[in-house]
Amino acid sequence: MGRATNLKSEQVANLKKRVRLLQTMVDALDEQNADSEALTHLLKMIDNLAIRIKRYREDWENHLTDK
Repeated sequence: MGRATNLKSEQVANLKKRVRLLQTMVDALDEQNADSEALTHLLKMIDNLAIRIKRYREDWENHLTDK
């Protein structure tokens, strides 16, 4: 999932990058190329993003990040 960072600015940039990638994947879907495999891939991406967000939230709540 990429290298870990303890810089809050890099964490925010990472989240933005992942959301943009997810948006690109969703935008590429249409009724001609969408299948269950594509949806499974999207769900995996969303699950991985949720894990990352939870890790960052924990870091921020415990003041484990640098500004």
